[in-house]
Formats: sequence, structure tokens, C-alpha cells
Amino acid sequence: MRLRIVYIDDEVDLCELFSDILSNGNREITTYTDVAKALESIQGSMPDIVFLDFRLVDTSGDSVASELPSDLPKVLITGEIDVQVVNSFVKIFPKPVPWQEIDQFLQSIERKAA
Repeated sequence: MRLRIVYIDDEVDLCELFSDILSNGNREITTYTDVAKALESIQGSMPDIVFLDFRLVDTSGDSVASELPSDLPKVLITGEIDVQVVNSFVKIFPKPVPWQEIDQFLQSIERKAA
């Protein structure tokens, strides 16, 4: 089973890195810099997990999480110290992005799904 992952960040370079570093044969990664397009896509085809940057243009990852189904696992990535969130996130990763930790986190999800 391929793990369907969505990553939302307003920085194109981070979207490209996320996909380049974390892609493998078991993962289908789709990245978005446009929140509206991401939300539309997610409603049309539900992913297995969504990663959100905390600071997005005109909004926050926490606010975007409010617009997603409550049963959809969400992960926050932030450079903020002591970030206050309203939504439940299965994990919060700091910036700079710890690519190896995220990869290990995704591997644990893949093992549970197998």
C-alpha cells in the first residue's frame, strides 16, 4: 500500500525538498504552495496524512487544519518556539526540518499499515 502524503508550505524550495528527500516507492507525495488548491484536492481525494507549515501566506497551518476532516492525521512543521495550536496534531516537527526524523516517522506509519 502506498502512503498518500500531502505537504503544504508556501516555500517552493521546501516543497521540492520534502518530495525529493522523502519520496520512495511506498509514498505518493503531493506538495502545495497554495492552500485553497490543497484543500480542494484533499476534499476530492483524501490522503493518509497531511504535513502543514505553521506560517503560511495569510493564514497558519493550525487554521488550515481546522478546515480538514478531524479524523485525518495532521503533522505541523514550525520554526516557532512554544507554538500554541488549537488543533490536534499527531506530531510537531521543528524547523530546520529534521528530514531523517520525518522519514523515520513515515516508516513507522508504513510498518503499521503493512
